[in-house]
Amino acid sequence: MNDYLPKFGDTRVPLNLWDKVYESDSGCWVWTAATTKGYGTVRFAGTTNRAHRLFYQLLVEPLPKYDPKSGIELDHLCNNKPCVRPHPKHVHRCTQEFNLARRTIPSGKDHCYGGRTHCSNGHEYTAENTAIRIMKDRKYNKEYVYRQCRTCERSKSLEWYYKNKAQKEGN
Repeated sequence: MNDYLPKFGDTRVPLNLWDKVYESDSGCWVWTAATTKGYGTVRFAGTTNRAHRLFYQLLVEPLPKYDPKSGIELDHLCNNKPCVRPHPKHVHRCTQEFNLARRTIPSGKDHCYGGRTHCSNGHEYTAENTAIRIMKDRKYNKEYVYRQCRTCERSKSLEWYYKNKAQKEGN
């Protein structure tokens, strides 16, 4: 990503697209036209695109065609799906691994997993049972915070220990 931060109304985006966007108090550039699963959708140059991907490509850099196997995607750090603002605090490029890890941050009910009170195995997220971890994305030089259930972590660790102990004794 280049160091230039685009301004609202940038002329590289056609005026008919800016007509469908407003700047919110939080700094998001909110898409007001068609949406699919909460994400802005737009027909541009003969193809249907996610609005945040199109704005990123017009204002920052080209993106490869979306491919879940590539592991590269755009992440809404602002947790606002209709936001189309290419900015380090709003929509930025990251790996799928880090995007998924970030989704488990206890960041409030507006985040897709932020309102969860229990892990996927049913253990409650309490102060004693929740470990806060930091994951580093070396490619994009960013840090992401996520939460981990200590009970599940302990269980996986013990499972690994006994599995390896049995293999060593078997040799």
